[in-house]
Amino acid sequence: MNLTREIAAALAAVTCCLAPAAAAGFAGAEGDAASILARGAVDLSATFFGNNGPRLLYPEPSEGVAVAGLRLLVNATVLDRIKLDLNAYQDLSATTVARSFVTASTPTAYRTTRLDRDWGGTGGKIRAPIAVDALSARVFLGPADLTVGRQPVGLATNFIFTPNDLFHPFSAGAADTAFRPGVDAARLDWRLGALGSLTAVGAIGYDFDDRPSWRHSAAIGRAGVNAAGFDWSVLGGKTDGRTLAGGAISGEFWKLGVRGEGNVSFPARSGLDPYVQAAGGFDYKWAGSLHLM
Repeated sequence: MNLTREIAAALAAVTCCLAPAAAAGFAGAEGDAASILARGAVDLSATFFGNNGPRLLYPEPSEGVAVAGLRLLVNATVLDRIKLDLNAYQDLSATTVARSFVTASTPTAYRTTRLDRDWGGTGGKIRAPIAVDALSARVFLGPADLTVGRQPVGLATNFIFTPNDLFHPFSAGAADTAFRPGVDAARLDWRLGALGSLTAVGAIGYDFDDRPSWRHSAAIGRAGVNAAGFDWSVLGGKTDGRTLAGGAISGEFWKLGVRGEGNVSFPARSGLDPYVQAAGGFDYKWAGSLHLM
């Protein structure tokens, strides 16, 4: 008996019987100065791929994964000026291969391992990770918002291939993108009227011994404006191992969504050449729930 395939098949069978549940509130309280709401989410998913190649990117001809996840989300507000967020999860996953393209994600140096554990070990076919994806405080300061702590940071414009998504991006093959993993960061968003904005993000990087390191840390600035019916933005700064500059555009043309983003990177290690990453996409959303990308 192949235990991994048996578990994957069992989780897939449950997935077919039960639709993933939206986060439902189970406890809460509200007063004149503060409020708190606790929610739970159950996510059951199964994904199977046939990979024709190239083998350099997809070493296995076929693979699959089944995941059962439990997630706790707690949101609190204080005096309508401070927002506290907690997002923690426990997953049980089974894959047909030890290193799955389906569950792969880009490693990040911006997240201490002290808040993450995997009871199933790493690199195996059966895993049971438990982690904190968000533990942050957001302060509303008039035209500016300051967020400190572990938080999701998304800078992408595209949906699937996202070269400007610098902090724990999803894999292009990821099936579940409802919750983005957070990074240990401080973020300042400043609104410039109704059409402009400035964003500054500083993320703590960690060495292999889990100590903060400036070399592995990131500091990114972004400016955006809406003009001619499109959102335009530029960004630049340093990340773990490179400095970069780039831009993005998104809007609608004849009811067709148009998106593009990219950057030029300069590796910090000597002897490596600069390189360019760019991606473009189109999407269309019908009145119902169908969204083609």
